[in-house]
Amino acid sequence: MANVRNHDKWMTNYLRLLAYSKEHGHALVPRGFVAPDGFKLGIWTAEQRRRRQYHDDQEVAALEALPGWLWDARERRKARQ
Repeated sequence: MANVRNHDKWMTNYLRLLAYSKEHGHALVPRGFVAPDGFKLGIWTAEQRRRRQYHDDQEVAALEALPGWLWDARERRKARQ
């Protein structure tokens, strides 16, 4: 049952990230970004990148389907230089 709860919680947070990506056109959430409901979306997003090896295939595919998703957000900064 814990896995179902964890997946439901992950999905709720993923949907927040999806909404952010639709509004901003990308999934590169600044680490300090806090959603209007108080959820620390920037920290959650950074944790998803850091914990890549713990995601199942469906979660990986969902994240990678987001516009502008990078597993290493530093890649975007490097590309700008």
